[in-house]
Amino acid sequence: MCFVSKNRKAYVAKKDITCYKVMVKSTLHDSVWRSPYRYFGYVPYKVYQTILNPFTRIPVPSLPAHIVLHEGFHSYSKRETVKLPLYTVSVGVVVVKCIIPKGATYYKNTKQGIYVSNQIKIIKEIS
Repeated sequence: MCFVSKNRKAYVAKKDITCYKVMVKSTLHDSVWRSPYRYFGYVPYKVYQTILNPFTRIPVPSLPAHIVLHEGFHSYSKRETVKLPLYTVSVGVVVVKCIIPKGATYYKNTKQGIYVSNQIKIIKEIS
């Protein structure tokens, strides 16, 4: 998944931020969810961390620069923003409630309601 935003500012979470993530239920473990793109396994209440490596791309001189992130924990700001029809080809697709922990670094695309953060904690399945 690729995150693109005109807002190139990195934020630091001043408090826990509730967000939502699309997952695939593991067929082996009831308490493990997997990301649909990289099939990374998540368990509830564990804080996962990664390094964000954003780069700025200026595609056309007349357009504003924007930031691009390939790595990081992608999530949605609102449950209503989650685009499940994109994932319906996968069996066992669910939405889970997550937290971007206080102190985490994150980027946001407010127009699309998407975050990419260097930390995330999975809380529970909500659909």
